[in-house]
Amino acid sequence: MLSASIIAAATIRGGFRSGVAALVDSNVLVYCFDPGFPEKQQIARRRLRDGLEAGRLFVPHQALMEFVAATTRRRRAGAPLLTEIDAWHEMQNF
Repeated sequence: MLSASIIAAATIRGGFRSGVAALVDSNVLVYCFDPGFPEKQQIARRRLRDGLEAGRLFVPHQALMEFVAATTRRRRAGAPLLTEIDAWHEMQNF
C-alpha cells in the first residue's frame, strides 16, 4: 500500500490518472500557505482545489491537525505562516 505522502506527491505531480481517490498529505496543505515556495504553492492550490471539487481527494483528520501545528509554529525566518485563529479557520475550509 502506498503512503499518504507518496499518494499526495504523485497527485501534485499529476501522476495519478486512475480515477481512484487519494489522501492529501499535510505538506500539501502547508504549501498552499507558504509564500517561500511560490511554484509549489500554486501547484498545491490548483491540485487540491481540483481534486476536492472532483471528489478524488480526501483530507484525513491527522493531516488537518498537522497543518495547524505546522502553520502556527515559529519558523527560522520569524513569524509563523498563519495565526492560530487563521489556521483553524483555513482547516475548516478543507
